[in-house]
Amino acid sequence: MPLKRNLFAALLTSLLVGIPTSAMAQKYCPPCPKNCPPKWSCPPGPQDDWKSAPSHDEPAPAPEMSDAPPSPDSPQAPPQDFQPVAPQTAQPSFTPSQTTTAATSPQAAAPNSIGDFFGTGSSTFYFVGSPYIGPDAASSGGTVGRQKFGENVSTIPRDRVFLNYSFFSNVPLSANGVDVNRFTPGFEKTFNNGDFSFEMRMPFASTADSTFNSDGSVDTGQFEWGDLTVFLKALLYNDCNFAMSGGLGFAFPTRDEFIVRDVGGATAIRVDNNSIHALPFLATLWTPTSNFYVQTFAQFDVDLNGNQVDFAGTPDAGRLQDATYMFLDLNMGYWIYQNPCGNVRGIAPTFELHYNQGLSSSDFVGDSAAEGIGGGDQVSLLNGVVGVNMFLHDNINVQAGYGFPISGDQQFDGEARVTLNWLFGPGGPNHCGLH
Repeated sequence: MPLKRNLFAALLTSLLVGIPTSAMAQKYCPPCPKNCPPKWSCPPGPQDDWKSAPSHDEPAPAPEMSDAPPSPDSPQAPPQDFQPVAPQTAQPSFTPSQTTTAATSPQAAAPNSIGDFFGTGSSTFYFVGSPYIGPDAASSGGTVGRQKFGENVSTIPRDRVFLNYSFFSNVPLSANGVDVNRFTPGFEKTFNNGDFSFEMRMPFASTADSTFNSDGSVDTGQFEWGDLTVFLKALLYNDCNFAMSGGLGFAFPTRDEFIVRDVGGATAIRVDNNSIHALPFLATLWTPTSNFYVQTFAQFDVDLNGNQVDFAGTPDAGRLQDATYMFLDLNMGYWIYQNPCGNVRGIAPTFELHYNQGLSSSDFVGDSAAEGIGGGDQVSLLNGVVGVNMFLHDNINVQAGYGFPISGDQQFDGEARVTLNWLFGPGGPNHCGLH
């Protein structure tokens, strides 16, 4: 326990020291060459007067001259020496003196990651000395699954409303496995000129019930809430090809408690949902060209206080402490199609690797009546994701992908994931970064 708290304190201190430097870390990004046209509507409307507007390379048309002789009654201006007028050119839409912000930087065109994780493994509970397989009762999210930062998220702060859907096949929540349909609606809102954002997620799922029978059986296809999760993100560094952000999230206990009932229907084991999880993270984004992008995420998940366990004969028997986790994620893609004026603005195939490592095992709590719960195994797994990102119209981002286990402690046979983002801030696809 002291090691976990010291690790969390060190991570939190480093973030608190780094976040105030974000304003000083902004670098001037020079104008994008020939891919920042004036922001006319697509297709151009009458108000844009796009046909008569001079281009960056062509001189403005000369004023029209009249061939009619002047009227003898009209006043004549005194003769003046002819002064040649330099050709006028249109001004670029990017003003070099302006500071590049998160929403207007080239990196803002990089799409979100898709994500991979379910986040709840199996463990054993004992009833009258007999072992049965069930979900890890100490785990954040319960039978709905854990939320981690690197799922439908970007290094760059954004204004958006989103919905994530995941189908997990054969999750080991019981001896026979359970199919889970999880939905995660949420929003992200920027502030301080787009350099900070606040994100909130509220997952729910059709999954295994949080109440198990003493023989290990459980009802499936039940509606269950997960844990409310929030993230505060700050842009720590940003130039023309590289961005870094960091922050801190928290998962709050909003799911149902875990219950084991005896053959008569009475509660034999009860695990309350009390724990708050701290989720510090660091994210990077590299865009060496206007088509290729790479994102990385590093995150920890630390249980701050554990969950109280009650047995029928032993109330307040102890606390179940969840394992500490480390998540390392890599997301890369390439824009194979870009069109700032079409209904489909961009298409980018993507590939992701996700390494999820438990740094400890969850606790075990037992009593003298040969009843006990917990002791989930230390999780270590590597997942892969293949998918596609699409920008539609001005402000819609759709992602679809398939996740599969590569090695380690398999949490599902396969995962189908679809995400929808509605972007309502200045960092939509129709800007300098997506042309």
